[in-house]
Amino acid sequence: MPIYEAACRYGGCRFHMPGHKAAPVMKKFFGRAASLDITELSFSDNLLNAKGAILEAEMLCAKLYGAERVKFGTCGSTVNILSLIHSLRPLGGKLIIQKNSHVSVYSALLLSDIEPVILECSIDEDGIPKHPAPGDVKGAVEQNPDCIGALITSPDYFGFCADLRGIKEALKGRLLLVDAAHGGHLPLIYEGIYLPADAYAVSAHKALLGLTGASFTAFNDEALFEPFMESFRMFHTSSPSYPVLASLDLSREGMQKNGQRLLKELAAACAELKGKLEKLGYACVKNDDPAKLAVKPPRGSGHHLYKKLEERGAFLELSTPSCALALLSVTDGKREAKKLFKVLKEVLPLLKDGCPPRSFAGFKTQRAMPYLEAAKAERERVPLSQAVGRVAAANAGLYPPFYPLVTCGEVLTPQICEALAECGEQAFGVDFHHIFVVK
Repeated sequence: MPIYEAACRYGGCRFHMPGHKAAPVMKKFFGRAASLDITELSFSDNLLNAKGAILEAEMLCAKLYGAERVKFGTCGSTVNILSLIHSLRPLGGKLIIQKNSHVSVYSALLLSDIEPVILECSIDEDGIPKHPAPGDVKGAVEQNPDCIGALITSPDYFGFCADLRGIKEALKGRLLLVDAAHGGHLPLIYEGIYLPADAYAVSAHKALLGLTGASFTAFNDEALFEPFMESFRMFHTSSPSYPVLASLDLSREGMQKNGQRLLKELAAACAELKGKLEKLGYACVKNDDPAKLAVKPPRGSGHHLYKKLEERGAFLELSTPSCALALLSVTDGKREAKKLFKVLKEVLPLLKDGCPPRSFAGFKTQRAMPYLEAAKAERERVPLSQAVGRVAAANAGLYPPFYPLVTCGEVLTPQICEALAECGEQAFGVDFHHIFVVK
């Protein structure tokens, strides 16, 4: 583990940042991490111009994933997505995205002045958006021949994977970028899953062993690397966390040595758990990722189930009107699955029938203005109750998972305004029941 080993070799007098200098009080509260928290020194390399330990670690990661290049990051996949999209600016043209893309995608488009072609995502009865099909991408290419490619999220928050091979074919030689934030473990389950992508961004802190913020971008087309680095240096902190970088080292080595075994154990534990839950009356959403367990209660809403689990000390990732989502990882096995089963069994008698949960299925929007035009237009803040029929000047939707129900330039319908009002604290783009609209 080149980065970890380089940091561990340090034993000199600290007359440099960070100011805590691994003082005894810091070691008392943060342990080994305080000693690993160093800066760019002659032996520790420089993330933004890697030539030593960091570059060596990145090359080892690229080998594991079968990529031509890998770039580590400590700011999560957000900065990787910003950098990928921003690096496309010289190419001109539009970029195809799916509507339930992460907020970082929309931020990058606005910063980069790239007009999106937004593919509507139908929402199923569980409140889960469906991936665009290759045919949808093909239609978008035909209608927008000047598009430079597509950025697709795969897997999504709920563990569903897009047909990347089919989408790459539909793009007819154009670029395919993938937001694979949740998919760092999937290449060890599905060999070659990201080979159709020209580049993809991974958050190692989601299903792998990275500390929060640990991420990397993998390049199957090395020609994209230098343009990416120009943008990466603009967006990424110049003070990267070395404990986070070292955790990327650990994650890579751990997955290389034990990843397939751990993932098989996780898949088996998850399958057994699903079977036991279904016997109790729960239903589990069938997806592609064993690290995502979406549980539908036999009565009541997913939000109610989520709250009851919290009261018992079990904290899940998020909830929708119809299900609660547990994120698992390679550190979870039979023991953790038993814990989750136990608490789900305990709360079962506490679940009550109530009003049927709101379904987002069938939500449709109509575009009145191009996305960038609306995002840059003069705007005003109005109550949701007075926003029906107005054109959105900001994205608004649900957090987590931070995907919009309405995007800039779309008309706010009664259905959307009601849904945003009901979502309360889970809504983003709405502040005290007010929303920005084009003036």
